[in-house]
Amino acid sequence: MNSVPLAKISRASSLSNTVRQLAGSFGIAIMSTLMQNRGIYHLAHNAENINVTSIATKNTLVGMEKLLREAGTPPGAIQHMFTYLDNVWLQAGYSPGIVQHKAMAMISGLVQRQSVIFAFDDVFVVLLVACIFMVISAVLLRSGKVKPKAVSK
Repeated sequence: MNSVPLAKISRASSLSNTVRQLAGSFGIAIMSTLMQNRGIYHLAHNAENINVTSIATKNTLVGMEKLLREAGTPPGAIQHMFTYLDNVWLQAGYSPGIVQHKAMAMISGLVQRQSVIFAFDDVFVVLLVACIFMVISAVLLRSGKVKPKAVSK
């Protein structure tokens, strides 16, 4: 805006605002698309390894048992808790298949939540790289010196 003649400052200002609004809209659209695509990618990647017989699921259960043991829960009580939770669902009228389905639905919700978090991480990394590039560009940007024009009468 420094180098724009005073007579054209209103046009330059409106053009600058239009370009700023368009760039913001395109940036939001691109980041939204990136987040959606990365969320789908992470969900597919995480979900392919999570099922009832997967090692990750078994490790999660083992980790839960380990945390309960470290908290001082006796081993018999841990098994009793898992059995109790199964019985609560069964007493509520759910069949064993439904109980397993509900457990997998809970795990699926956790996987989806984690996938969204990974997608946000990916978008923030892209924005970080863009910001670093812009800061470097701004530092290297030279200010244009405006030569005063002679006023003619």
